[in-house]
Amino acid sequence: MSILITGGTKGIGLAIAKAFAHDAGDVFLNYHSDEAAAQDAAAQIAAGGGRARLVKADVGTPDGCAAVIAACGGRPTASIRSCIVQSMHMRRRRWTQTRHGSRGR
Repeated sequence: MSILITGGTKGIGLAIAKAFAHDAGDVFLNYHSDEAAAQDAAAQIAAGGGRARLVKADVGTPDGCAAVIAACGGRPTASIRSCIVQSMHMRRRRWTQTRHGSRGR
């Protein structure tokens, strides 16, 4: 089983990651820029017996979303969106296509 958590390196996202980490095979933690917080989150999960994999990407863009999904092997068992996308500059249709794995090309 693999779980993808966007914004999983801090706050509520990290709490969710810790809760799933013991039972999940892999917990993929997506982060945008704070490498130190990401490394700390991974260490906390490892200390609790879980396995965290870090994925740096901006999920506010279609390419960032595609990169996160690819890093998870194309299809995580579950995904939890805990991040805040501050700039939704893409059109709603494009966002929906990205979420569902269709790049719409």
